[in-house]
Amino acid sequence: MEIIVVIVVIGLMSSTGVSYMRTWQEDQKASAVARSLSDMLSLARAEAMRSGSNQLLLFRIGGISTQDAAGNEIEDVMGEPVTAVVVTDRFGGAENCALDDGDTRTSLALNDDFRWGVTNANLRAPLDGNQPAISSGSTFARVAAPNTPVNGLIFGPRGIPLTFSADGTGCLTIDSVGSGGGALYLTNGRRDYAVVQSPLGGTRLHVWNVNFGTWSQ
Repeated sequence: MEIIVVIVVIGLMSSTGVSYMRTWQEDQKASAVARSLSDMLSLARAEAMRSGSNQLLLFRIGGISTQDAAGNEIEDVMGEPVTAVVVTDRFGGAENCALDDGDTRTSLALNDDFRWGVTNANLRAPLDGNQPAISSGSTFARVAAPNTPVNGLIFGPRGIPLTFSADGTGCLTIDSVGSGGGALYLTNGRRDYAVVQSPLGGTRLHVWNVNFGTWSQ
């Protein structure tokens, strides 16, 4: 009987340990995606200032769009779907705010360890003053349509993020300074993350604290 009890206790402890480890790994994977998205924003800004060329940054957000403004799928240079991509926008020697063959691309691989939006958070992250719902995954929005989230930004040579529209042949409208502030929200069904970008290009990563009902950095 004592041996049976010991075996049962060991089994329970092992099961709890495995469950905790699985939860920890899932949280780490989602956290890594959030950090990578923050890094992509920083990369687009830094590369724009370094090269003096517009850098297009697109996110593959299913609830909003998996395409750029010209209808091209958000893919890497091999034609594989990706979560995000930074593109040096030099089509035909001039910017056209779209993904084109020949454009230099840096991409973040498609990841199934998260979904866009939130699970527990009911407040916007600090400094995210935009109007689109955080449940959409993106609160970046054009000046002309402040309630409609978008999945792309363009960084000019000064490194300032801007919203835009395009038709595949050119940038129809690049909005004014201040338009590129907003946030990306993602969750793994248990933990929520927010990648917030200021209108001038600085980024911050926040995690929703369920116990306190607020965002922590």
